[in-house]
Amino acid sequence: MRFGIVRESMLTFPGIKADEPISQAAAKEIKAILGDYLGATLVESVDPLWPDDPSIENMSPSYTQALAQLVPIFFPIFFIDWTATASLSSPNLRQKLSPPSLLRGKRSGAAR
Repeated sequence: MRFGIVRESMLTFPGIKADEPISQAAAKEIKAILGDYLGATLVESVDPLWPDDPSIENMSPSYTQALAQLVPIFFPIFFIDWTATASLSSPNLRQKLSPPSLLRGKRSGAAR
């Protein structure tokens, strides 16, 4: 068996003390139970805010790379060309839609 550990979900932040013991205990148990006791192969995502464990292989592709590939599939609206030349199937739909504020005046992605 091969288990991926998404370290981004285990991050702790300064000033929030409740997260630290939980994150550290989870990391220890994952390695001890899944890795050592059950013999699973562990792989981990790499995040600058989590120290890389040299004894655990890094994911390929990384969590961030995989997420970047999935966002256009599950949220294609983020990649609509919101310029005046954008064409949507219905003129009425075009009038009702407006670009999210973070996308106004920006173009992303490519038409498919």
